[in-house]
Amino acid sequence: MTIRNGFSDMADGYDALATAEAAAGERLLDLVAIGPRDFVLDVGCGTGAMTFAARRRCQGKIVGIDISSGMIRRARWHPQQPDVSFVLGDAAAMQYERNFNVVILNSSLHWMADPVMVLERCFNALRRGGWMGVQVPATGAWCPLAQAVMKAARQEAALAPIMDRFRDPMTIMPDLDALEQTLDRAVIDVYGGSIETDTLDLSVGQALGVVDVQVGAALFNPVCYDKGLSEDDHARLRALATEVVADAADAAGRVRVTITRAFMHGSKQWNERRLTPAG
Repeated sequence: MTIRNGFSDMADGYDALATAEAAAGERLLDLVAIGPRDFVLDVGCGTGAMTFAARRRCQGKIVGIDISSGMIRRARWHPQQPDVSFVLGDAAAMQYERNFNVVILNSSLHWMADPVMVLERCFNALRRGGWMGVQVPATGAWCPLAQAVMKAARQEAALAPIMDRFRDPMTIMPDLDALEQTLDRAVIDVYGGSIETDTLDLSVGQALGVVDVQVGAALFNPVCYDKGLSEDDHARLRALATEVVADAADAAGRVRVTITRAFMHGSKQWNERRLTPAG
């Protein structure tokens, strides 16, 4: 299963919707403490928001990679693209060998079909002593609003049979231990981690944008359903999402949205390891 088309469809408007992801990414960059001459790899770079943020912190080589052609196209067309390279490709098939001092994965690892394989490739991309930073949604209540939309779709009589065919591509880490174990399997020495919750006060439209960013590339994506998703069913899902978000608004029309994330950073302390063959 691939979610690349789901993200391509969102690419042009993604930056306006994903301000919370960008803020989390800045915290992730703080954790890995990019130096002025570091070479940085942004895995699952999307439209390049974190790639450009890394460029503002250092003068070394900066590369972003993403499987979504729409996201990469948007990144390459970005007006703030000074000496940054963007690669269209599958992170699980990366062939970098000790090219980077820092690797970041901001809100991307949970979308990967094989997270451990991706982390192994990231390990290979790092130089000895290099740093890796990961930020992912975490815990059983990672985004109650998005989860409420998913729950409502499963309970809606007209949509329940459709949701029975839904195959969720996301891997949500239940806690810090689960994320640390995933990094351990890729032989990354973990130095620290935290669970943090952001609380946002948003309009109904902005809250719908959060739902799109958190689950839209899966919930509204035909490839995530056995036998696909018809236009009518897609419209029903969209209408239900709007209804759930509108119902969550207070008397002033504001929606309180919380997102819980796991942050973790670690280092590569030696060069040799077992690497699973690609494909």
